[in-house]
Amino acid sequence: MENNENTVQNQEKKNKKGLSAPLVVIMLIVVLIIGIGGGYLLSKNDNLFSKNDNLFSKNETQSNNNNNNESQIQNTSNTDDGNKGDNKGNQSISVIPTGLYQYKQKIEKDDFTIRYSLYLYDNGTFKYEHSIAAPTGAIGKYTIKDNNLILNVQYLTGSDTGITKTNETITLKINNNTIIDQNGYYKDLSKKYSNIDFNNITMVKANESDDKEYLKTYPSIEDTINNAVITDIDGTEIQKTTEYAKYYIEKIKELNYVDDSTKYGLLYVDQSDIPYLIVDTGGDLNAYKINKNTVVTLKERDSYGTHGRDGYDYIEGTNIMRDYCTFEEGYVYEIYNELFDFQYSIECTFDGQYRYTDKSGEKKIITEEEFNKLSYKNSNFKHLREIANNNKEEMIKFLEN
Repeated sequence: MENNENTVQNQEKKNKKGLSAPLVVIMLIVVLIIGIGGGYLLSKNDNLFSKNDNLFSKNETQSNNNNNNESQIQNTSNTDDGNKGDNKGNQSISVIPTGLYQYKQKIEKDDFTIRYSLYLYDNGTFKYEHSIAAPTGAIGKYTIKDNNLILNVQYLTGSDTGITKTNETITLKINNNTIIDQNGYYKDLSKKYSNIDFNNITMVKANESDDKEYLKTYPSIEDTINNAVITDIDGTEIQKTTEYAKYYIEKIKELNYVDDSTKYGLLYVDQSDIPYLIVDTGGDLNAYKINKNTVVTLKERDSYGTHGRDGYDYIEGTNIMRDYCTFEEGYVYEIYNELFDFQYSIECTFDGQYRYTDKSGEKKIITEEEFNKLSYKNSNFKHLREIANNNKEEMIKFLEN
């Protein structure tokens, strides 16, 4: 009996040993599987985190883009809003439809009408008028800069046929297809007529019928100029370009030079449309201009080509005349205005000294740089004898045409 119990116990021990080995193996396999699975999961989680990071990055980028888009939309909205009302936007206007723009306001109780009219011609000129009773206006050429319509005034107009030469500008505002005058011409009436904003008069595009009717009366500013009496700002009458020729023809015939060496030409030394008449007798220079329908002598028998004197040259359109002469010690420039009135002289000696003399005769030493500036060095001068290149018959024929 005791032997059998021992046998059983021994068999159980063997069985336990036999079972413990596979169990260890199974546990190792489970640990290994867990380890591998954990590593996989960690790897997967890392990828997930990486993907999430990318997702967050994409979302952030998308958010920034959305913010930028919102900013762009806001900016566009601001610009669009700026084209309404008071023109606060930054959008630049380069063209505006030509034609007639008008503002009319009837004041019933006082029986008058406030009127503004602006006509923009296709050739870049304009006619602008405003009135309560008698009209006041301007004509000239216009330009557009940003949202501004700039009227470069050449002549002021009134209720009669007279026009006055001037050089000023009027600035108007462009708002879509309307034009706003903010110059407040009648702002002193604001208290009496508080319903009218005289600092913001808005002119709207006229209909086609009114446009055509306006052109029947004012076909162009050239037509206005040609049919007007023109005066300068100082009140003196200005001779029209189309009429000066007959007075110069009369002068040429009066001079009665018969020598074929005498030559004639027209000098445009200032900004006027009316030139001077230059007569070169071959060593003597005569210069004439028109003033109040009369030919005025500016220079007569002014000799050049002797005693080192070269004579007058000029820069076209600048009012600058210059006389050049050499002397024993060097050379001198005398500077004149367009009427041959002396302004100053500057000398350059051969030993490198530079002197300046003003209208009163006072002298002073100047530098070479000052000399070059005062003598208009490198400017495009032309000698008067270069423009006097027509004989008597040729000049008369040219003026007649």
